[in-house]
Amino acid sequence: MPSLIPPSCSSATPTYPSQHTATPLKTCSINWKGFLPEQLRRVIQEADQVWISKCLYEPTGQLKQKITACWFHPPLEPKPSPPEPGWYYRQRMFIWAPMRMWGIPLKCPQCSRKMNSSGIYRKVREVIDVDSRYYLVGGDYPRCSKCFQPVCPCSQDILSQLDVAHRSLFPTVLTTQLALDRKCITFLRPRTSGNSSSYLQSVIEEAHSDEWARQTIRYLSNCESHMKMATFVPSAAVHSPPPPFRPLPLAQWFETVHSNDILSHLDEMKGAITSTYGRILKMDSTKKITKKLAGKIGDSAAWMTNIGNEFGQVLNSVLMTGEGAGLEELCQGIVTRYRNADQPEPEVIYVDRDCCSQSGG
Repeated sequence: MPSLIPPSCSSATPTYPSQHTATPLKTCSINWKGFLPEQLRRVIQEADQVWISKCLYEPTGQLKQKITACWFHPPLEPKPSPPEPGWYYRQRMFIWAPMRMWGIPLKCPQCSRKMNSSGIYRKVREVIDVDSRYYLVGGDYPRCSKCFQPVCPCSQDILSQLDVAHRSLFPTVLTTQLALDRKCITFLRPRTSGNSSSYLQSVIEEAHSDEWARQTIRYLSNCESHMKMATFVPSAAVHSPPPPFRPLPLAQWFETVHSNDILSHLDEMKGAITSTYGRILKMDSTKKITKKLAGKIGDSAAWMTNIGNEFGQVLNSVLMTGEGAGLEELCQGIVTRYRNADQPEPEVIYVDRDCCSQSGG
């Protein structure tokens, strides 16, 4: 008996109009480098721009509102093939954002009004460490709500508003273009024979040279391995040369950084000096210090008068144009210091001569 079902429909699977084939959506790539301002891309190396941008921005391009850490290191991604030289010379990053990280309110140095964060600070500095370099990025850009004056988040006006615990986390001393890590500055503080800025500059440059040589050996070794693997590939492997070694600034720059570090602790040093007292004082003048003055101030002073206590500590030092001038004001300043600190006045003060002058008893 003939079948009533057509031959073409007997073995076919029935289909329904509601069934559709799912097509995967195309994922658009994110241009992370484009999120960084032009001023940052000029300083940050190309191999570091992507991962630094991921630390600062959301995938939508919006700046991250919450930063949980200060130090960021290059991610341990697989090595590129063929090897790229920039991957081997990547640098760390330190983000300084006291407003967004800890919620510390800051005041304008001029009008004392509250400042608001207006994005990321557009100037990034390279910091010279003991054997490497890293980036210093300002995660806050404080701007006054009244005078609209922006302030550098790493300036001394901002650091002085922080407590000691948070201020001690800032690891560098700034100059106009670069910065120096505080670990390097500690090598300039000891007053030992042969310790100078020239010696420190040569030692740190030697350490940087050794680190550059190690990374260069790694890169060239991986290039050699890649060439051996590409022997049977028709296209020849081409590798870029490693970047040249970047020399450090001169010794005069290290002296400038050391001076800036001293000026940043000027109030603490004044407080330590003016907190020195004693019961028995001695006043003496000398020319040995003034003979070491050079330049325009070489002939500005002839005598240096010091007042010390019974422990050999110096209470005050004054440069004078002549011996004996201004000694009464010097002694009155010492008396005022004792009175303001509620300290008992010194019992006696010794001088080597002219104790019975017209102004004395």
